[in-house]
Amino acid sequence: MRTALSVYRALALWVLWVRRLLAGGGGTSTLAEQRVASGQAWDEFCDTLKAAGATLVAPGAPQDPLNQAEGYRYLSRLLRAGLENFIECADPEGAPQLCAIANGSRAARICIGSDNPDNLYENATLDGSLEYVVTGTRGTVGYLGFGTQSGQYGGKGGLRTVDYLEAEQLAMFIVRQTFGIRASEQPARLSIARRHGAGEPSSRGGGGGGPTPLSAAKLDEGLQATAAGGDPNIRYYHSYWRLPPGFVLRVTARPPACRCWNFQLNNHWMESLDYRHHPVHTNSTLARPDASDPSLYTLLVSHADPNADGTFRGNFISTVGHQQGTMCFRWVGVAPHADGDALPHPKADLIPLDQLMRGGV
Repeated sequence: MRTALSVYRALALWVLWVRRLLAGGGGTSTLAEQRVASGQAWDEFCDTLKAAGATLVAPGAPQDPLNQAEGYRYLSRLLRAGLENFIECADPEGAPQLCAIANGSRAARICIGSDNPDNLYENATLDGSLEYVVTGTRGTVGYLGFGTQSGQYGGKGGLRTVDYLEAEQLAMFIVRQTFGIRASEQPARLSIARRHGAGEPSSRGGGGGGPTPLSAAKLDEGLQATAAGGDPNIRYYHSYWRLPPGFVLRVTARPPACRCWNFQLNNHWMESLDYRHHPVHTNSTLARPDASDPSLYTLLVSHADPNADGTFRGNFISTVGHQQGTMCFRWVGVAPHADGDALPHPKADLIPLDQLMRGGV
């Protein structure tokens, strides 16, 4: 079947090429139009997607069925996020919009780069030569941040945070909301719209502010692009964990003075584990401090809840059946002058579960 479809596609493209040749080119004068009309843009997109699968068998990547299955699912999520962000939600002239793409709470989860279970991420593609207005309601969320990024991951120069005075080159507007107790707090409800200048022809905005028509250039560019963003007010601590059966990873931390902090567990591909249904993270609002030292927090990464008998031994973080993965601490809103080396560093040690249950550690 695959061979037959390939032969049919090649024949159909040849017929189109002959028709355009007889018609004098068919009006496909730009490179992007030629790439889209000939199928080259789509072929390169599919080839790049296929090549991305090589990362799953790279040295060091786990080869067990669970991690491999999650790896291919991760690629499918990245594909979905890229298509949503750079094709469906990429009209900065006619219809800019905020999209919550990296979102592990939505029905079709997309988890990217140790995404924070306490965060709602939203982003909009912008044109740095235009002006925009953001409006909405504040809600009750504790931390609401706005930022702009230029460039893109995978592109020349990468992705960097820019100052608003340097906005001529910006490509992305980022909104980051951080919750303490997500289920009981109201997020900010925001929208973004283009501000039209006096005397500006409405045709540039898609005929009065409506969406602009999809062009071959936009499609070609969108198929090649991907993006994400960071917050300069956050200090991150990333690490890798591996936990054999019968053991507990005990993580202790003494958070610095900051607006809030959190800890989370991820799989090997840096996707947050399913925090909708499992206790895979905690934060400065949810975590219970040690009874002997209220400034110290003990987190217990375990395959089973070590507090199931009613005795509190530490804040339980579930592995959700995983044997390995990544983990992340965040200090949010640390004093600007704080030296990273002077900040308190979390500590971790591997201990037998039965020894912990007996109170021997």
